[in-house]
Amino acid sequence: MIKIYLKSPKSKRKVIIIFGLLLIISATFAVIAWQVSPILFPKTIERFTKNNAPKLTSIVLRDLEFNKFTSLDELQVKIWTEPKVIKPEEEAELFYEVLDISGSPISLDTSIHYSKIHTYAIRNDLGGSALHLHPSETEKESGVWRTVLTIPSAGIWNIVSQTSKDGKAYQFTISLKVGTDPTTKFTPDFEREKIISKWNIEMLVDSKIININSPIRLTFKVTPKESSEELTLEKNTLDNGHNLILARVGDAFAWNQHGDSSVEEISEAAGIKVERIPTDEEPFAHVITFPKSGIWLIHFEIKSQPVHFFVEVFD
Repeated sequence: MIKIYLKSPKSKRKVIIIFGLLLIISATFAVIAWQVSPILFPKTIERFTKNNAPKLTSIVLRDLEFNKFTSLDELQVKIWTEPKVIKPEEEAELFYEVLDISGSPISLDTSIHYSKIHTYAIRNDLGGSALHLHPSETEKESGVWRTVLTIPSAGIWNIVSQTSKDGKAYQFTISLKVGTDPTTKFTPDFEREKIISKWNIEMLVDSKIININSPIRLTFKVTPKESSEELTLEKNTLDNGHNLILARVGDAFAWNQHGDSSVEEISEAAGIKVERIPTDEEPFAHVITFPKSGIWLIHFEIKSQPVHFFVEVFD
């Protein structure tokens, strides 16, 4: 320990004043640093939710034949509907049978955003509403899964499903003809601001031209309406019912970048690299590398409320 011996009360006062000034200066700098650091160094929010299922390391993609088993490495999958012929705006049932290679029912994981199967229905021309469904098993360990399917309009609809087992994701697709062809051609709008029930959504794109194989940043600004509650991120996990579904006109492929980023590391292997780069100020920011040219749907979904944006990607 260092001891300081002071010969006079005047010297003591000087030391006390100096130490006091140093404390005030230190406290002032601490306050300034606390205020400025979030601006200079935006805090990155935790990107992965705590899910005890295995982390995804690979993916298998297949197209299915209607009502026939298709092999997907360790899985066999069959899909069918009841009734077989689906009409627009009429309720139907969509079934899956998921077996292992020996033909026995298999237990699926929840590695993809908590659900064992995710299903999306998107019209081939990107028109109309998109569906986001979560089939459930008809009986425990039966291997048969079911969901209600109500297709909102006529046309070719791509049914894209995701599941996982032992760290491997499986995505399988089937196309269904529903009713007759649409009577009018769908023309996408390229507006960058959309309104849903509680919030105004603005999509910011960091470049006027989007080229294939060139990373582009998309940031979604979610602003509450005057009479609505402020949007909060539950448990600081970025989940909050958030999804970003990407699909290309005329292409059966679709990809959901789930809000918990559970599929982020396999996105490039799936065919479209998507990285979420959230901060406290911009929690819904992504960097996307589009692999093909054409019109792309950007289905932004928050708390089960979707809004559709469109971008054109050039060669």
